[in-house]
Amino acid sequence: MRQIVPAEFNFLSAADRQVVSALQGVVRMMYGLESGQAVVVEGMSATWRATTTGSGASLRLTRQVTLAPGVVMWNGGLWEFGGATIEGLGWTQPLNGDGWVLVMSEQVAPPSPVYGAAIALDVSPHKRLVCTLASAEDAAEETQKVTLGNVMRIRTGGVSVPVSSLALEVAIRNETT
Repeated sequence: MRQIVPAEFNFLSAADRQVVSALQGVVRMMYGLESGQAVVVEGMSATWRATTTGSGASLRLTRQVTLAPGVVMWNGGLWEFGGATIEGLGWTQPLNGDGWVLVMSEQVAPPSPVYGAAIALDVSPHKRLVCTLASAEDAAEETQKVTLGNVMRIRTGGVSVPVSSLALEVAIRNETT
């Protein structure tokens, strides 16, 4: 009896990557997006909340923006975003799309590892693509990343808007209602 190694089915993963890459190309052409921009496929809605820091005379009104979990299409792959919160934004300060980045990484996913040639659990063919939010200052220079200003949400009417702008738009709408 022989174990089927998932790497033997890598043609399925390659086909999946080709489909995602082709779809990304179509979306990019339809909405006039550049190659370095990411597209929100699902989720990543923004909610704003007023917060306060300090006390007494040093009381300061601030805002907190929370990005919900979602999926982003970037660089021919679908990247899972687990959600994040940015705290301490000034009351009138917009969410700076260049000050925050999505850091992209590949992580080992179950059912890895599997048995390799040495009959040990030493082969990890299953990967998942994930992205996390970090400040542009904290993100390592060599990492794969895309600025939040280049993460685009396709809106009704075929308009693409950066997630960072959409978050500000939601905040303004919440203030006026």
